[in-house]
Amino acid sequence: MFKQIGIRIKTARINAGLTQEQLSERLECSSSFISRLETGRISTSLEKLYEISQILNVGLETLLYDFLSDTSPYLDPITIEVLSKLEHLPSAYKQAALEMIQSLTKLYK
Repeated sequence: MFKQIGIRIKTARINAGLTQEQLSERLECSSSFISRLETGRISTSLEKLYEISQILNVGLETLLYDFLSDTSPYLDPITIEVLSKLEHLPSAYKQAALEMIQSLTKLYK
């Protein structure tokens, strides 16, 4: 499970355009800590995971997907991340996103 969290941290870090060194500077920790965290060799506190999620601009639930017992089995980590991004948008942007998703689903069918 820690390996999955590490993979999600690494993916979010890359998506945020940060190196391990840059993330470690913002967290005030060593880059080796980030490396070990991303490979699942170590775990960290919930407080530190929250701090990481804030820096990387992803929902904490995205990182902790495997630990959330009440998460719907139909919501994979990508869906959860999409939802967490949408919740911070103004209503007009949410409507535009909905219309794009509807167009995509029509193409998929």
